[in-house]
Amino acid sequence: MRKFIALILFVISCLIIVNIAFIKSTIEHVEITVLDKERINKDSDSKYLVYTDLEPLENTDSMLFLKFNSADLQGQLQVGYTYEVTIVGWRIPFISMFRNIISIDSIVTDEK
Repeated sequence: MRKFIALILFVISCLIIVNIAFIKSTIEHVEITVLDKERINKDSDSKYLVYTDLEPLENTDSMLFLKFNSADLQGQLQVGYTYEVTIVGWRIPFISMFRNIISIDSIVTDEK
């Protein structure tokens, strides 16, 4: 029985490590223009969405990247402005999965 539990813990640990490695490998620095933004509430959970000229992006906290300022970041993003941002993750439309904005690196241009 101990070997079975050890095997299960090993498999779970490996899956967690592989997941972290895959997520870390998707880090990308991109330039986006904010077209719109909103807060989505679902049950007791909420998240921020940012609609850009690139694709819709999510703005949520991330323990993996030590990001706990999503509300502040959402307030900094202004419609019509162009930003250099760091994003991570995958966009999978059929399950409404979005890449996450990790940080705003710089403002490229002001509103036109």
